[in-house]
Amino acid sequence: MKSIEKQPSFWGSFSQAFIAPLLLSLGPILQLYSINAAELGFADVARSLLVSASFAVLVVAALWLVLRDPLKANLVASPFLLIFYLFGDLSNWLQAQTGMGPVRTDYVLLAVVALVLLVWGWRVSRGLKSARTVNMYFLLLSALLFLNSAGGLIVNLARDGAFAGSTRTPVEVNQASAGLDRPDVYYIILDGYGRQDILQELYKFDNSE
Repeated sequence: MKSIEKQPSFWGSFSQAFIAPLLLSLGPILQLYSINAAELGFADVARSLLVSASFAVLVVAALWLVLRDPLKANLVASPFLLIFYLFGDLSNWLQAQTGMGPVRTDYVLLAVVALVLLVWGWRVSRGLKSARTVNMYFLLLSALLFLNSAGGLIVNLARDGAFAGSTRTPVEVNQASAGLDRPDVYYIILDGYGRQDILQELYKFDNSE
């Protein structure tokens, strides 16, 4: 007697297809926000989070239409999004290891990544015996990366005093007499300034004091 395969519910299909890609897309944005939390407000990154989430949904939806299966769509979308957001770091690492120029490194890495993803996509479309197990690994990986980014954000916000409220007191400004002969003073306000670790790494400048 032929058994009837039970169709997954809407939530089952959603969890199979969208949770890991969404977490993989939101994690890098939160990571960048956590590094620059002192200079940015959450409203400044809300649009980036929305764009990243929308991009993940579009990628999964397109793959779902092609592969006709939410699980297969997730299995292809998750590594694609992971490599997409890590491409710059991978390129920098490869450039440091091989000594190639940045343009050549990007082309080589792009070719390798495209080949790997094409082979993986073909293998997934043919069917994987352990598809649900691989999907679970992607879910765990995406959750760990997301929690790491969220945890780093919370730590940086707490360090900068975002949860304690403002404790600054107004500074009294004394106006100078117009009759005195004083030198010209130029007060330079920088639009942007490098982080301490970046200044040390790239320019060998110690900005700790």
